[in-house]
Amino acid sequence: MLENLSYLSIRNLEKSSIKSSSVLSSKTQLRELWLYCTPNYTDGHIQQQEMDKIVQVFNDLCPPPCLEKLGIRDFFGGRYPNWMSSSTSINTALQELIYLHLINCSNCPHLPQLGQLPQLKYLKIDGATAVVSIGPEFLGNYNGEPTEIAFPKLEILILENMSNWEEWSLILSGEEEEEEDNEPESSKPLMFFPS
Repeated sequence: MLENLSYLSIRNLEKSSIKSSSVLSSKTQLRELWLYCTPNYTDGHIQQQEMDKIVQVFNDLCPPPCLEKLGIRDFFGGRYPNWMSSSTSINTALQELIYLHLINCSNCPHLPQLGQLPQLKYLKIDGATAVVSIGPEFLGNYNGEPTEIAFPKLEILILENMSNWEEWSLILSGEEEEEEDNEPESSKPLMFFPS
């Protein structure tokens, strides 16, 4: 059913109860997907049970690998769905993704590991108010080797309305001292992003 579906927008996801994880993954023609929760659904009073339920709903909405554009708006889970939570799963689920919009995902303290998405050209993160720090995990499975390039095709990066964001540190653990000793002052990596 709906094998040729190429665009899908689903709203009011907090009211859904999906029972199968293959709902979207079998849609081999799906190119654009927008997933919405109701804005201000909880008016700031979110119970853990509601947060867990919405994460499970999103877990079951794993998109097919052919997806090129994904938007998630007003997601109130405390963590991103499993298919976005590790570099391995995100590369499997979103290997053809070109555009990604994460809008008002205000309860996730960590951004997904997006850096190894091979086709990603446009990334907009707006309203991620629980994020305080962006660190090397944002790069994905990046291990500091010079042959690995984070965000290999990224052309546009928009980070806005992240009111609690204080730190931008992409140095991997254990490398900070080595970096300080070996690099001239002008080439040191950006450790803190100005607020």
